[in-house]
Amino acid sequence: MTINRRNSIIVAVIAAALLVFAAGNLRHVPWLGSVARASAERGPLSEAERANIDI
Repeated sequence: MTINRRNSIIVAVIAAALLVFAAGNLRHVPWLGSVARASAERGPLSEAERANIDI
């Protein structure tokens, strides 16, 4: 079985589209640019939250 020119072009276009998609998602991976952020202070727990903790 031989791959003709049309099929090889289709495979190349699909591979290029996948590479573009992967490159666009690289900015979302956590290990590329994680920055420590301070956590915001919260107010006192509500009655429902305290009830859940007591259970």
